Amino acid sequence: MQVLYSAATDPSNPKIQEELGLIGNVQDILMALNANQEKMASIYVATESGFMVQADYISAKKYDAAGNLLPLEAKHRPWYTGAVATNKPFFTSVTKDAHTPRLAIMCGVPVHAGKRIVGVAGAGMYLDDMEDLIESIGLGENGNACIVNKSGQVLFSTFTEGTFAAVEKAPDLRKNENEDLASMAEDAIKGRNGAGQLTIDGVTTYVAYAPMETVGWSMFAFLPQEDILAPTQQLVGSIDQIADRSLAAAKNYSSNAFWIMYAMTAAALAAAIAVSFAISRQIVKPIRSLTEKVSTIEGDNLDFEWNENTGDETQLLAESFGSLTHRMKDYIRDIEVIT
Repeated sequence: MQVLYSAATDPSNPKIQEELGLIGNVQDILMALNANQEKMASIYVATESGFMVQADYISAKKYDAAGNLLPLEAKHRPWYTGAVATNKPFFTSVTKDAHTPRLAIMCGVPVHAGKRIVGVAGAGMYLDDMEDLIESIGLGENGNACIVNKSGQVLFSTFTEGTFAAVEKAPDLRKNENEDLASMAEDAIKGRNGAGQLTIDGVTTYVAYAPMETVGWSMFAFLPQEDILAPTQQLVGSIDQIADRSLAAAKNYSSNAFWIMYAMTAAALAAAIAVSFAISRQIVKPIRSLTEKVSTIEGDNLDFEWNENTGDETQLLAESFGSLTHRMKDYIRDIEVIT
């Protein structure tokens, strides 16, 4: 906890001491706020009379090499002048810290005694602390985010360079050469939300934006088109792989089926040949036997005996031969008798 004075303020002045004693009653509140807001760099109250009571964690930065406390012209700081000029809570653009080279954003709220402004209460946050807050949102490896104020200026950004990098005296995005970007910035500053596609510094990117109503800023989130399309491309690749595997499996099944059918056909053909051979033997055997018996009939040998029963045309033929030889024998006997 420190008290900082303007170069034009006399700390020994009774009125200054009386006012300081009065404001000193809030020091516990300032200390508690600063201690419990991890990302808050400092909490302070500055007065029109030229001094400031401040709670922060960089007290050593406010002394010169000889150990003398440096003066601070709090009334000239943008958070103070902005709050006095607007007579309402005022947020600065990206501003250099008064005691360090670090960039910060500050807020000032006017303090009134009746209708008269007697001072400004304020707070400040460094950009690198804000970065931790924004990155905790989780935008992926290539995602980025930024905060744009009412003037179209980038207050904070995870971009380290390019159009959306946070710098002092950042340009108004509403005046950007990219008409789509300028239109989007205009909508965002008017408190609207939306999304679209932009080419930012040569990279095609999807952008979404929404108002931060408490402070009047807008949050922008950026994701490269590649990252958006990556799941789809991965899915398509997976489908292609599945299709290739399915096609290969189908070809394998088709090949297996072909050989199975080939084997079954060969087996059926072999069975058919075997059956045909067996049937043909059954058919040919009696015919062959009949042929052999018929071939023995010659000269005086007219004996013909058939003891098989095939039940088919061979049987009828054998019976015919038997009847014929019998009649021939009878015929010969008759001729012998007549002779």
